[in-house]
Amino acid sequence: YVFEDGAWRMILAPIQGVSFQLYSSLVFNDRLLMGQYPTGRVWEYDGKELADMKGWPPVMERVRGNSREAQTTTIYGGEVFVGVWPWGEVWRYHPSSKQWNFGRRMFPHPKLQKKTTHPYDVENHENSPRNQWGQRVTSLVTSGSDLFISTSAKSPQKWDPERFLEQ
Repeated sequence: YVFEDGAWRMILAPIQGVSFQLYSSLVFNDRLLMGQYPTGRVWEYDGKELADMKGWPPVMERVRGNSREAQTTTIYGGEVFVGVWPWGEVWRYHPSSKQWNFGRRMFPHPKLQKKTTHPYDVENHENSPRNQWGQRVTSLVTSGSDLFISTSAKSPQKWDPERFLEQ
């Protein structure tokens, strides 16, 4: 919805049974960028229409491209940064070159793989939700010349190292 001329206007109608969640928003030039689930992409609102920015950001190699969340966005050093769940990715968009660059993955394990959608799905097979150990980039905050990145799992769970040892 957009509030204009004293009233709310729907810009994207819901589709029954189809998930569409916006997680973050950022003013960038003359656009509003919004991080979305389940594509993990950024959507753009230009003041009139909402558009899916396909490939914003790309999907890492060796992981599935579904059930992704562009959870947090910021501008740092003139670039757009996006934190993506479930593999704890940080991507950078350089506006002059119009290119996305992979910054880094915020967690060193488990190894990337397409067998499951989320990290530790197999280890969490007895828990609900199974994706509770998905790796979130929950905030990207600038302070002076620094960028602070916070991370978390989806849900709290008592740490049991035996469940998460690399096999």
